[in-house]
Amino acid sequence: EEMDSQTSTAVLTGTELRPAINIINGSRDVTALFTEFNIPVVKDLSVNLAGRADKYSDFGSAFSPKASVRYQAAPWLLLRGTVSRGFRAPSLPEITNSTSVSYGSVIDPRDPITPTQARGITNITTANSNLSPERSNNIDLGFVLSPTPTSSIGVDYYRIRTNGVIGTESADSIIANEATHPEKIVRDAQGRILTLYRQYANQGDRLASGFDFDLRQRFPHTPYGSFALNAQLSYVLKFEAPLSLGAPLTNGAGNNWFGSIPKWRGVTSANWENGAYSGTLTWNYVDGYDQTTRPGERVKPVGTFDVNFGYKITPATTVNLIVLNLADKKPSWDSSFAFFDYTQSDPRGRFASVKLTHRV
Repeated sequence: EEMDSQTSTAVLTGTELRPAINIINGSRDVTALFTEFNIPVVKDLSVNLAGRADKYSDFGSAFSPKASVRYQAAPWLLLRGTVSRGFRAPSLPEITNSTSVSYGSVIDPRDPITPTQARGITNITTANSNLSPERSNNIDLGFVLSPTPTSSIGVDYYRIRTNGVIGTESADSIIANEATHPEKIVRDAQGRILTLYRQYANQGDRLASGFDFDLRQRFPHTPYGSFALNAQLSYVLKFEAPLSLGAPLTNGAGNNWFGSIPKWRGVTSANWENGAYSGTLTWNYVDGYDQTTRPGERVKPVGTFDVNFGYKITPATTVNLIVLNLADKKPSWDSSFAFFDYTQSDPRGRFASVKLTHRV
């Protein structure tokens, strides 16, 4: 692997401005070996064993084993589980000779003019040649119930503990600890923040856990065609990580300590087919979350509807009318951004399109 990303001398001298700069110069050799065994132990019980060994020239080696079990306990009950270990090698921008310039916004309680409003700042992030890889221990347990041939209920629990998470301190943490590390913040003559300096580091552990739900119900034969109801839901129990190097774990589930992490998220759809016609109504739901920069404030949940109506002109040609965000729902206000969190919402409002598909 090799990366060589440079910028012009005009940018480095300040005579030319660009929205972001990434200077990367590094290389390494990577070798990997993978093996897998599928073992049918007895009827309806199978075991999968796998392992991967990786060797990197810059930090060393890693081994990632996995074992999973699938047991059809009854025609209506499936049990499954997986235990594994994993790793993530530091990327070349994180571990090699690298510097990046990006832009963001922060709320600075010591800002002499707007201490409660977000203000644009520059982030300068540097690599760290002493990084170790992230290593994780994972467990997944679940079951699928099929009360009838046309229905199923799937529930899965996951728990992922990652050691040595690679990242940078959050802006809130840097600002809160300015007295201890003033070199990480540059202010102008008025005392307003201009630049934050960050460096990649193994911040500590991270624990993520939660549930995934999958619900399905089909009505294959009715006088009005076939119908199907599907729902995929996820619930985050924990997303714990340190806010700064050496700090205790903080739970980010249901707030925006580590970016917005709503506890609930789901997609529910109703599908219909009748001859050449088809239609889908989808409900997209994103739960609300607490605002960490303003204790007591909560970003509201948002739900949108999408419609997809199709007509099969010929066996090879189909036309679809698609309308996203049918009710023209606006994103929820998030005071830590200028308007809304772009990772959680789409600002376009109602969006319609026509799609023509032809298979030769």
